[in-house]
Amino acid sequence: MISLATSLRNPIKLNNSVCENVFKLGDAQMDLSKKTERIEQLKNKDVIFMQVFNKLLLKHKIKPLALAAEIGLPNMTVHQWTTGTIVSDPRYIEILCTIFECDRDYLFFGDGMSKSEKDKLIEEAKAAQMKAEQDKFWLENELKSQLSLFETENTKLKEKLDQHGIDYAS
Repeated sequence: MISLATSLRNPIKLNNSVCENVFKLGDAQMDLSKKTERIEQLKNKDVIFMQVFNKLLLKHKIKPLALAAEIGLPNMTVHQWTTGTIVSDPRYIEILCTIFECDRDYLFFGDGMSKSEKDKLIEEAKAAQMKAEQDKFWLENELKSQLSLFETENTKLKEKLDQHGIDYAS
């Protein structure tokens, strides 16, 4: 395992694009362990991509040949993705993310949620917010109705007290 300090002193030991990606992904406040973990992820991204890609093919019931035809790629290219021989060309990442309803991080690192899971959570949150607003509306109307009834009853009681000549404090 190559540590971050070693990789910074000897950048030749890591692929240059890996080093560039690590520092693009992290902000200045990311601690050393997170950077080291991300470097390990980047070194293993081919394996992770292959695993996630195959999982998504199964989940969406897509055959590699059908995917190749849909994207317009040679069958061998998609076969190489399934075996981990090569990682998807950046030109096809967005297409794959759209087909599989996921984001780049999920496709390359297995991190996060799929797009459909995120959409489901967003819909649930919107539904909960709408229900809360409806409940608030009905509660406000119920309280207004009860207040109106109370005021009506209060007025009637005051009128009865006045009829009997009883003094009351307002």
